Amino acid sequence: MIHCAVIPHAGEAGAMGSVGNQPSSPHVVMIGSPIISHCVVGLLLAKKLCAFGVHITVINTESVITKLKAFEGLLGDDNRRLRVIMLPNGEGFTPSDSLPVLIRKAEERTSRYIMDDLKGLMESSQDWAPPCCAIVDLFADWVLEITDPLMPSYILWTAGAASLSMLLHAPVLVAQGIIPMEDSETEKLKPVEFPCIPPLHPLEFIDSIATPGFLASGFLVNSVYELESAVFDALNKHYQVGAPSSKLQSIHSVGPLINTSDEPGAIAMRRDPVLEWLDKQPHASVLYVAFGSYYTLSASQLIELGLEASEQRFIWVVRPPSDLCPELEAQESEVPEYLPSVSMRIVLLIEFLLSIGVDILQHPATGGFFTHCGWSSVIESISANLPMLAWPIQAEQKMNSRWLVDIAGATLQVRSGFEDFATREQVANAVRLLMCKDKGQDVRSNVSRLKELLQRGAAESEYHSTNIKVFIEKLQQWTNRAYAS
Repeated sequence: MIHCAVIPHAGEAGAMGSVGNQPSSPHVVMIGSPIISHCVVGLLLAKKLCAFGVHITVINTESVITKLKAFEGLLGDDNRRLRVIMLPNGEGFTPSDSLPVLIRKAEERTSRYIMDDLKGLMESSQDWAPPCCAIVDLFADWVLEITDPLMPSYILWTAGAASLSMLLHAPVLVAQGIIPMEDSETEKLKPVEFPCIPPLHPLEFIDSIATPGFLASGFLVNSVYELESAVFDALNKHYQVGAPSSKLQSIHSVGPLINTSDEPGAIAMRRDPVLEWLDKQPHASVLYVAFGSYYTLSASQLIELGLEASEQRFIWVVRPPSDLCPELEAQESEVPEYLPSVSMRIVLLIEFLLSIGVDILQHPATGGFFTHCGWSSVIESISANLPMLAWPIQAEQKMNSRWLVDIAGATLQVRSGFEDFATREQVANAVRLLMCKDKGQDVRSNVSRLKELLQRGAAESEYHSTNIKVFIEKLQQWTNRAYAS
């Protein structure tokens, strides 16, 4: 186990005092997953909790922590309430790993270390109180088997409340024989009823359903009540959240957790050459293309993506294709063979620049977002008032896409139905429709309405948030109870 030095936090807002010689500030352990975008959301929540005087110990592998250091202001030297425990990396993973394989590898290589570290923290008599609660990433929910016997445990749900309703309904779908479903079982391909959201086609949720974290005491959701009020209300009512007979004691909206440009380090970020290129482009003329920190396309789809055929400016975050062979991966040519030729008006990125993604979205020259519809990308785009092109890949993204396209009207769909492949003509036409036609303006107007709801919720979610205060009061109660005993 490698321990980082104490990582100080900006400001002492909301710091709680000590009672006698007893450290009275609650101490929370935050255990992340290998998915970098999820870890960023976790650190943004950690900063919000630290501002209220909560102590946070972040546990993850050395490789993940190293990548997170690229995000200025998240793991800076000014946070005295945040500490990091770096675990040995163990065996890594490949871009072709599915999420279940990736999660299994993380469990195999870190579970023993996490158990030892948690026991050490519980027995420690340092200047911080022993941890009173664990916050676990939704892709590390196997950790609940370790944390649940030791302390109350919450899942950080980095997606929206609607996708949470899918997870909680999973046992019913299993009992009804709907899941697991083989690809050949086409007779089951009809809409499925859910208690808290509209019916969904199985292809919209089947690869996002996993074993629910019923060992968790509750969920911290990266959303705002104003954006999903009907779903939050239905969840609390249907699952009797907070009732004495219910294991699920609370579902808190703690979003939007966005690393906005007014965060520390933003000035340094704006010196990036990509942002300098954007400074020279006309207003709302550039399409930002990014499919998340984990997901990627096949080589044939990358070649056929058709962005250059749209004749629009774009910034394309390109990751190696999912079917990249080792021989091709080993090539060191400046432009890999799986990429099409592009004009001088195009900026092409070979590595994933998650650390400046929000800055690109919020730049005045950016006029649209071509996205996989991951929830963090969705709320970042809404916050930047950008219309979207939807290219859902897996997890809850297809459900997010349908909400954005059919209900909110804030997104255009590239592929029809449940197609896995799109031609360059389909892509080019969709890009032009978003960036050049009246339809794009209609979509932008609908995004503006969503932004108003997000801003209203964000104002409530700042340092006077009822949800955050209620959660911290629980942390304080658990801490006081531990000392009283």
